[in-house]
Amino acid sequence: MKIQIAFLSISLFACTNKYHLGADDYKCVCYNDKTLNRNVYTTFDVMPSFEGGEMASLRYINSNLSIDEDEHHVGSIKMAIVIDTSGEVLKIESLKEIPSSLENKARIVILKSNKWKPGICANKKVVSKYILHFRW
Repeated sequence: MKIQIAFLSISLFACTNKYHLGADDYKCVCYNDKTLNRNVYTTFDVMPSFEGGEMASLRYINSNLSIDEDEHHVGSIKMAIVIDTSGEVLKIESLKEIPSSLENKARIVILKSNKWKPGICANKKVVSKYILHFRW
């Protein structure tokens, strides 16, 4: 049985290790991701986005993520993704405990998605952390 995802919210992930890019006018916060060996930004002048916008991302997820009847009770998926300056997804992390089969399906759908638009700070594309929260 295919379940339609009725709500998609996208938010930012806060961090405590702060670095700033640009002049004092720009307060783009980042942290050093040790697994990627890169600074990853969590606040931006222009937020990262799915090519085509939020509605396009919702259509893409609805078309590609199949939630089985035995997984329906989970109710939502919350994933953090890190987007490179080129728009590629570098890292996916589940922020909510969900069945591994559902987590794997969500990872595959995210990895197969079109390129993303990275966040921008001080007129420069930056490696960006983005939270995807799907509810049904």
